[in-house]
Amino acid sequence: MQRFPVPGTANLAHHTAKEFPREFDATQPLPEIRPRPEPQSDKHYIALFNGLNLRLPIKRVIVGPGARQEERAEQARSIIGNIPVTISRCP
Repeated sequence: MQRFPVPGTANLAHHTAKEFPREFDATQPLPEIRPRPEPQSDKHYIALFNGLNLRLPIKRVIVGPGARQEERAEQARSIIGNIPVTISRCP
């Protein structure tokens, strides 16, 4: 069984590895938390698949309800290419 690093804080990694020692490895370095490249964004993310040269098996993208839903769907289409984009009609 492959053991995975725990994203989050060192404290969380320690407790998770203690509870699930076969699944998680708290000795590995924590993933890098990066700021988003957009100039006005204060959000951060963890790059899980960068540098692995993998293509994820994404079959479709669902754009959830909210402000500027059509705009977000167009942005998704521009990024993903041939993968279908569905707009959620949930209220």
